[in-house]
Amino acid sequence: MEHEENGKSDSEDFDDRVWFDVGIPLGIGYHIMENHVVGFKFVISMTSLSSKSGDDSSLNQIGLGMSYLF
Repeated sequence: MEHEENGKSDSEDFDDRVWFDVGIPLGIGYHIMENHVVGFKFVISMTSLSSKSGDDSSLNQIGLGMSYLF
């Protein structure tokens, strides 16, 4: 379902979005038990989300995970 506001639909907002993103991942992991690991990751985006000039918004990501090692 598309939302329309001021004559512009939500899908038009993504027409100028870049299709490729480059970032620098930083993270840390910790063994809480012999086979269990928790991890935290932060990715700093190096590219702009929009191809429009003057728009410098970016997508930074945060991740928290738990792993089991076999």
